[in-house]
Amino acid sequence: AIQLSKLKKDTIKIAHGYANIGMVYNFDKHIRNLDSALYFTKKAEPILIRKKDNNNLSYNYNNLGKIYLNLKDYNKAISYFLKADSIPLKRNETKSKLIYYENLAEAYTLNNDYKNATIYLNKFILTKDSINDIEQNKAISKLNTEKIKAEKVKVEIKNKRINNILVITICLFIFGVITAFLIQKNTKRKQLLAEQEKELQKQKAETLLKDQEINSINA
Repeated sequence: AIQLSKLKKDTIKIAHGYANIGMVYNFDKHIRNLDSALYFTKKAEPILIRKKDNNNLSYNYNNLGKIYLNLKDYNKAISYFLKADSIPLKRNETKSKLIYYENLAEAYTLNNDYKNATIYLNKFILTKDSINDIEQNKAISKLNTEKIKAEKVKVEIKNKRINNILVITICLFIFGVITAFLIQKNTKRKQLLAEQEKELQKQKAETLLKDQEINSINA
């Protein structure tokens, strides 16, 4: 990754690569090499300062503090943890502070400075409580959002059902009107046919009567 970043002249990515190598040498117990961890982590520092990458510079100082903690140089560890804590962060500030306060409390305890250890332990507890409160509020907010969504879906289903009933009712009404119209039209047609049939029968009767009269006259 560093070689590719060098080809692209991406100095920030080069610094991140050095910092990551330093972390592996510090935290991986199978290949732990604290001298190499210091070398690579410190190699990243000037680039991060020059590029004003405050977030990663803060994390880098914290990692240096962890290396010196493993080296049992507690004063240097504390100084780097304090440096990490002093840099304003643009993202993940609360969670980062939680890590820094825990590390400071541990370093001060190992350095037999129980007063400062207590101060940072209290800060750690307060920060953790605030994160829990934030997470709890997020969970409640999410629950309320889901509830509102569920209610909205329920209303939409109800409205859809009402609309369907309305459409069916209108269709049945139109069908009823058309059916009534057709029945009425058919009835009138039947009446007209009946009247025509009656008139035809009348004409036949009249014709028959006339024929009888002619026959009588002829006779």
